[in-house]
Amino acid sequence: DWELLMLEVEALGQSAKSGQGISRELARGGVGATLRELRLGQPVLWGRAVAALARGAYRRGGAEASAAAVRGADRLDLEQASGAPALRILVDNLAELGEAEEGLALAARAARNDPEAPELLEILAEALWLAGQPGEAQARFDALLAADPENRQALLGRARVQLALGEVDAARAALERAQQVEPEDSTDLREEASLLVALGRPEEAQARLQAALALEPYDGAAALALARLRAEAGAPEAEVTALKRRAARFGTEAGSG
Repeated sequence: DWELLMLEVEALGQSAKSGQGISRELARGGVGATLRELRLGQPVLWGRAVAALARGAYRRGGAEASAAAVRGADRLDLEQASGAPALRILVDNLAELGEAEEGLALAARAARNDPEAPELLEILAEALWLAGQPGEAQARFDALLAADPENRQALLGRARVQLALGEVDAARAALERAQQVEPEDSTDLREEASLLVALGRPEEAQARLQAALALEPYDGAAALALARLRAEAGAPEAEVTALKRRAARFGTEAGSG
């Protein structure tokens, strides 16, 4: 069960106190032995495993620890589609650390190396947005949608860009199209919730965040976002406090974001 394995890897990333700690775990049996096999012979699953390690590291030490987990992984090619899950996280980490231009450079190299990989083109579009280039980002999102009109990531990205540019009706239309496509993970649902809030639809946003937590109960960012919306809606203090504690438990402090 690869999904269960990835949850175990996330827990490893959260519990190991340093890159050396992760290396020691990789030298042991159990999950460590399985990861060694992936690293040596299954690059696609190894890319997913590094991304899982990075998510766990984020809960432990924020963007800096998460970025270090990706950068410290050997046999990981961030310029190939197999490394896309880890590259996506690294680009987000770098933007959070104020180094969005470095993330854009990494994404651009990957897209040049494999211009037929939609996941790398998605990351490039996102990196352009994070680097403050909404026009270039929108062009990339549009190109992705020309190839696949049901690309949920591109639809959400275009909605975000159009909203920032004041094109509210177009943003709403893109969001509605995205809502017709099955979300991949809780990050998708959080992105959708953020757009719903910006469009003045907080009750729908709450429903999407609740769905995110049902899908991934350890998503601290979803718990924190829901806590804020529930507080604004006048929810009981005990409910809001429980959500904030859940967020803190999984590495997202109430004062962040």
